[in-house]
Amino acid sequence: MASEPPVEVDGVASPVPSVEPPRRRKRRTWVVAAVAVIVAASIVVAIALLVGHDDDDGGAQAASSLSVVPSPAPVAVAGEKPNVVIIMSDDQRWDKITRRYTPNIWSLAHQAGSTYFTNSYVTNPVCCPSRTTVLSGKYSHTTGVWTNGGSYGGFSAFNDKHTLAVDFQDQGYRTALVGKYLNGYTAGQMRYVPPGWSKWFASSVGAYYNWGVTTNNHLLHFGDRPKDYSTRVLKNEAVDFVTKNTGPFFLYFAPSAPHAPAIPDPRDIHRFDSEPDFHFNGWKFSSALESAYGVDRAVGQLLGVLPPDTIVLYMSDNGYLWHEQESNRGSKSGKNWPYNASIRVPMIFASLDGSVAPNAGVDDIVANVDLRTTLLHAVGLAPLTSQEGINWMSRNYTPRDHLLIEHWEPRAPTYCGIRTADYMYARFHNPHGSYTEELFAEDPVDEATNLARTETDLLDRLSAQARAECDPAPPGYTWP
Repeated sequence: MASEPPVEVDGVASPVPSVEPPRRRKRRTWVVAAVAVIVAASIVVAIALLVGHDDDDGGAQAASSLSVVPSPAPVAVAGEKPNVVIIMSDDQRWDKITRRYTPNIWSLAHQAGSTYFTNSYVTNPVCCPSRTTVLSGKYSHTTGVWTNGGSYGGFSAFNDKHTLAVDFQDQGYRTALVGKYLNGYTAGQMRYVPPGWSKWFASSVGAYYNWGVTTNNHLLHFGDRPKDYSTRVLKNEAVDFVTKNTGPFFLYFAPSAPHAPAIPDPRDIHRFDSEPDFHFNGWKFSSALESAYGVDRAVGQLLGVLPPDTIVLYMSDNGYLWHEQESNRGSKSGKNWPYNASIRVPMIFASLDGSVAPNAGVDDIVANVDLRTTLLHAVGLAPLTSQEGINWMSRNYTPRDHLLIEHWEPRAPTYCGIRTADYMYARFHNPHGSYTEELFAEDPVDEATNLARTETDLLDRLSAQARAECDPAPPGYTWP
């Protein structure tokens, strides 16, 4: 049955800000660039084959009729605005982007034209709040999306009228979402398509087999055959969108992995048996590393067809605790918490032809809230409505010295806090009603020694910042 659009919950549009031209490096002639792209594409394919990233037939059912081998990457056309691609993995730790675990993503991070940030975070480390912050450029206290469902979270709580997709589409881009949208959006059952998306191929949340899809016109279902594996199908849809476009495009590619149950592609089962890994109980095959390897394979194949004038932003919606010891809380797994493994994410800004560079430095504190304004300004556009992030492209860019972190959860601690390069402060509202404060050194990471009683001046300063910025506070949360 069709779903009604979510109710608009935040304010009216603000005037369109002035647009600064993106900082560009000098281009070589288009002929030389074209030759370089063809050579580079051949190298990427060869490397992918060497590391075992073989191609697949993955377009199960009638949803896609792609050829097995992607077409050569299109050559950039002079005068067109760059394309933009966000690749959003799910629950992937920042420290698992390595040459061994994710060779294609590792290569992207270290190639010329890329900025691989070392202090990149999400403001609320849960799937739906993080993704709505990416799309809207606003914190949870503004979007009203505090968690994945219920009265204060999920798809139904999000105002989808003013997003990155609407900005791009209204300013001449063809847009596509391929993969996970938001928790609470039941792909394969809902027919609702949010505004701003020229192509809509939304998949079930946490799906690997036996999963549903909502497209612009149809409801689809995929089964349990290897070619139905979700990362394969989604990759093929993304490649199809890219290769059929002739003008500037914005692609949001969001596979399920390595979210629970983290089922690997059949080709990758047991690939990392000897490695420290995270497994979800109750599944015959479950591996965060092996399921993420399938995402890496998809990234390599997508990069092989992207035009050179494309900006790629790779990130995860949040990190994940793999049984870290967290002070008096003991061993923790999962997300939700304000600790380093949970709020810190991989984040790569890559200009494939090297023509666009952010003014944000590698070690600056950057966050998901910055992406709406940054990616639009990177191509000479701007958000059409208000947002709360920092534009990395601005001539007047100034690095932030701290980042607000916030979360609400009905059965786990709710908190407001501050992350700096050196410390993490959080004030928790515990389920039984009390409040506790934690202050940890984060450079290097020491989340075993709570400094709240010894570093009182620092605690007071960070507490005052959290109180000022976490406004409105999470539901039921009060300050003294």
